[in-house]
Formats: sequence, C-alpha cells, structure tokens
Amino acid sequence: MMAMHRREGVSEAEKKYTFKPLAGEQTMLRTYPTREEFMRAQRKIELLHMGMVGSFVLLFSFAALVLAIGHR
Repeated sequence: MMAMHRREGVSEAEKKYTFKPLAGEQTMLRTYPTREEFMRAQRKIELLHMGMVGSFVLLFSFAALVLAIGHR
C-alpha cells in the first residue's frame, strides 16, 4: 500500500481533507489516512451486510415455501 508510510510535511489542504476518527473509534484495527479510503471501506462493509441480509431473506423465504408445500 502506498498510504502506509507517513510524510513529515503535511500541507494545509491535506490537513483539511484528512479523516479524523472520533475518540470512540479506537477499536478500528486499521486507520484510514484519507476520507476516500474510509468511504471505500464503508462501502465494502455495506455491500457485505446487504449480501448477508439478502441471503437470509432468500433462506427464510425458501424455508417458508417448503413449509407451505409440506403443509398441504
């Protein structure tokens, strides 16, 4: 990764656009130097959650279908 090492000099523009996590977010295993990188990680997590929810919905609808057919 290119963003792993930190440079000594930080410009004003970089200070303005650098993502600063809140005090309670110390549990994050990895720090995201830029907001863009953080948003990319957030999107990945959102997609993962959507996939998990979708798979559970499909599972339960299939189970309901099997129960409905078996009940007849």
